Amino acid sequence: MELRHLRYFAIAAEEENFHRAAARLHVAQPALSKQIAQLEAELGCNLFERVKGRVRLSEAGRLYLEDVRRILRDVAQATERIQQMALGRSARCAWVFGKRRDARRSCRARSALSARPFRPLSCACSK
Repeated sequence: MELRHLRYFAIAAEEENFHRAAARLHVAQPALSKQIAQLEAELGCNLFERVKGRVRLSEAGRLYLEDVRRILRDVAQATERIQQMALGRSARCAWVFGKRRDARRSCRARSALSARPFRPLSCACSK
């Protein structure tokens, strides 16, 4: 299972139409249908009830959608935290080095090894 499967499922559930969901995701409708079918096969249950060109969530699909939304939200938040850390906007770290001077020296040494400036999660020298 991949995050792509979860994103596809969430959009298809919102749209209740695979054609509109595929357009929103910028993929072909047969590709979306195939991904949803793979997800259903992996889970061992139908997430959608298919009726006359329309789809709606099954009971299992409604339960699964709650978890999928939480997972996607958590992934988005984790990604945002890491991107902010990479830009140097993260919370200060709590590494203990004994002396602030030692912490600065340690961070500078790590910075020399990377192309981008090293900004630890929370280091005494980043204050």
